[in-house]
Amino acid sequence: MKDGKILVVDEATNARELLISMLRRQGYAVWDCSNARRVIERVERLRPDVVLLESMLPGTSGFDLCAEIKANPRLRNVRVLLMATLTRHLSDPADLRRRAEADDVIARPFGLVEILDHVEALLPAPSPSPVALPAF
Repeated sequence: MKDGKILVVDEATNARELLISMLRRQGYAVWDCSNARRVIERVERLRPDVVLLESMLPGTSGFDLCAEIKANPRLRNVRVLLMATLTRHLSDPADLRRRAEADDVIARPFGLVEILDHVEALLPAPSPSPVALPAF
């Protein structure tokens, strides 16, 4: 199994299940959350390395949830990849990243290889394997 714990937050069941399946096939530990009201609780409990966070959720926005994660001293080191549908009013991923305090933004629609590249860029470097020292 690869190093890396990932929480996928998306209300769209098919998209969420596809992301989870792809990430698990890559060897990551993956959890999901479809309820925006439970996201912060799940992040606090699971302490994922990366949260894949849909920008448009019922009852709140991924932007607000991202800001809440980043404002929490216990969670601010959790990396957030915001998945956003770009519109006329939300058209610049760099501006979205800055405004939401996200670590990265990916524009929908995206390919699985593209999102995997974004996720892997946010994951911490793998721990080095212990080196066996010669016996003396």
